[in-house]
Amino acid sequence: MLKTMLPLVLSGLVGIAAAQPAQITVTNVAADSVLKGLYNRSRYQASTAIDKVSDIAPDMFQQVSADSLSSYLNKLVTFYNRNSGSDTVSTTTGIGAARRWVYSKFQEFSAQSGNRLLPSYLQFNQTICSVARHRDIFAVLPGRDTSNHSILIVEGHMDSRCENNCDITCKAHGADDNGSGTVLTMELARVLSKYTFNQTLVFLVTMGEEQSLYGANAFATYCKNSSIPVKAVQNNDVVGGIICGPSSSPPSCPTKGAKDSTHIRIFSLDTNFSMHKAYARFVKGQYEKWLKPTAPIPMEIMIMSPVDRTGRGGDHQPFSDIGMTAVRFTESYENGNGGATSGRQHTTRDVISEGDTMFVNFEYLRRNTQINAIGLIGAALGPQSPDLTLTETTQHNVQVTVTGSTSPVGTYKIAVRTTGNNDFAVVYTLQGGTTFLLPNTVANTTYYVAVAAMDGNDAQSLYSQEKSIRPTGNSTAIRTLPRSFSTSGVVKFSQRVSEDRISWIASGGAPGLRAELNIRDMQGNLVRHHAFTFTGPTYEVALFRNHLSGAFVVSLEMTGKLVDSKRLLVNSSTSTETVAPTTSSAPASF
Repeated sequence: MLKTMLPLVLSGLVGIAAAQPAQITVTNVAADSVLKGLYNRSRYQASTAIDKVSDIAPDMFQQVSADSLSSYLNKLVTFYNRNSGSDTVSTTTGIGAARRWVYSKFQEFSAQSGNRLLPSYLQFNQTICSVARHRDIFAVLPGRDTSNHSILIVEGHMDSRCENNCDITCKAHGADDNGSGTVLTMELARVLSKYTFNQTLVFLVTMGEEQSLYGANAFATYCKNSSIPVKAVQNNDVVGGIICGPSSSPPSCPTKGAKDSTHIRIFSLDTNFSMHKAYARFVKGQYEKWLKPTAPIPMEIMIMSPVDRTGRGGDHQPFSDIGMTAVRFTESYENGNGGATSGRQHTTRDVISEGDTMFVNFEYLRRNTQINAIGLIGAALGPQSPDLTLTETTQHNVQVTVTGSTSPVGTYKIAVRTTGNNDFAVVYTLQGGTTFLLPNTVANTTYYVAVAAMDGNDAQSLYSQEKSIRPTGNSTAIRTLPRSFSTSGVVKFSQRVSEDRISWIASGGAPGLRAELNIRDMQGNLVRHHAFTFTGPTYEVALFRNHLSGAFVVSLEMTGKLVDSKRLLVNSSTSTETVAPTTSSAPASF
């Protein structure tokens, strides 16, 4: 993690803060050719192709190993000082021995996968701590898509440091900063090299991050100069700790000693219209769809507003600064930017453990590795992204039109959010058409909309460039969903009004199916919300008539999709009592 003394880098001006690297060389000719799209795709396909996200995702629980991560990191810290200016000759200590070991592990993983993984160095000339030449280590898993040779990069920097930025003799173990990101990248190379993906994957271990993001800058420059299309970059820096330190850079943990093992933060450039934030939302959506429902310990992904923590920076920035989509994964609670008496980062105290206290939690690191894996898998197997246009109709409704259609089955995800929200508020599914009216939009509210395409294997593209619209009018009509809109199977929704109460009945749901009933006023404000789970074929929600007054829209929603909506007009007094379940002829409980 970059020291706070580099304001030019942190403002995004990597090219100004760090001189451009010279004489960039890829040592493996085959790896260089693959990255440039000049290779025989059939040469590198797995003998048994598994090409569905649904088939690969369950393997991530079994294949990603905390024991493997532990074994890598316990070896990595034995090199003691991985400063970019440290020893390159020794076989046991220093940056040279460490990077040769990582390279040998990539060779080992390649041998286990039919030699389809191509290890290489990226050598570049740059003076860092008085040393003029340096090497990133990377491994390339060739993709099979002959029409699109874009690449996906997962990375972590291996260099470490103590309080003095160029101290080449201290024991800079760098266990969490950034041994954790390094071994995460290595484990993904081991696990994912067993498969074949549409897009090429690159597992990148960089140098010189602590001084000025030099290694990542060299690789980004190489990609730019070689016209290599980078689909996305997943940078991992400080991803294994769960204990809050005394000097963590905000936004971070609350108090020293607090613990968090169920959240991970994703930082990226820009806010509105950001392809970086859109990729973070894509990764979060892939995790919540494919892994979270069956995860023994579910994780929460927090999409952060800033490009990085206050006064800090990381290896995603050289890519995003030149227009390549890039994000940074960082643990929820950090153990601080070090000093003589404060946090552990950038000190000799950045170790795996002390006594009974584990400063790198390998189960937490394993879960973060799985999140990275499903993001890469989804992005590497999904179709191309479509585009969209937004228009306000004469009735002041918002119409979304999908353009550049790329879904082979005519299915799209329409994702919507409002100002100030990093997460999507709702994601609709559109089938069999290319136009869609957003339900329940409100006048003078800005909506940000993106679209993604689906294929026949239920793989999703990345989201399109976000676009915005602010409707000037306000429609009070209930919007009828087009026939192409995908509802949730056979679930039906009906409304019953009696003298003293109003009931809504959802029927046809399988046990365990989750849904929610929302009541909104005609300005789109949420008045009542009731989430429930089917325990039988029918679930009923009732409300006394005197608890509502006025005109409302009542909607049944499931997994971000609108099943149906009803118009409701009630003339009675209001109350603050919440919606509550009641029994019916086919009773169901919470």
